[in-house]
Amino acid sequence: MKITKIEQAKRRKNRINVFIDGEFSFACMKNCVVDLDLYRERELTAVELEKIKKKAVFGDAREYLFNIISRKTYSERELRRKLIFRKTDAEFIDELIDKMKELGLVNDDRMRTDYADYLISQNKYSKNEIILKLKKKMLFDENDEELKEKLSVADDSEVIRTIMKKRIVKNDDAKKNIEFFLRRGFRYEDVSEILKEFKKELKWHHY
Repeated sequence: MKITKIEQAKRRKNRINVFIDGEFSFACMKNCVVDLDLYRERELTAVELEKIKKKAVFGDAREYLFNIISRKTYSERELRRKLIFRKTDAEFIDELIDKMKELGLVNDDRMRTDYADYLISQNKYSKNEIILKLKKKMLFDENDEELKEKLSVADDSEVIRTIMKKRIVKNDDAKKNIEFFLRRGFRYEDVSEILKEFKKELKWHHY
């Protein structure tokens, strides 16, 4: 078998199409030309071609990860899910994730700490909301002692006060306010106590 043509893909300028014996064989990122030593007239055995194709697939998945990570931070489990959804070969997934870790692009412990700190600093989420948001990003770890400490120090009552000060200007209906905070994961006891504080200053509807 022989590489008879290497041409740029028409729709994607960063990819090339490789033809073997006059027929399209596979596509890959442009850097594959150098990385995989691809050139016209190169003779290949069936085994060599199969290895090249696998390396090309791996290279595509790696570039995909670089691309999405450059725009947003992802947890390891999120990246694994994206690779699976993209139908990446299972044999490549562990290697790809390990490569991202090696480069410092994936670090769940650091991301969990940074994200928890950010959510707490916003002073608008209950502890339950923070846990749910961490779970959504597949970062929550009930055995993380540092996270436990952060959540134990976070004060839901202060968050309720901060939000309540803004809400009462538009809505002083106690029942609706209680329902609002309960939906967001705050404890009834905490909400009720803060409402009593505000009730001394404002005329609340009965509840």
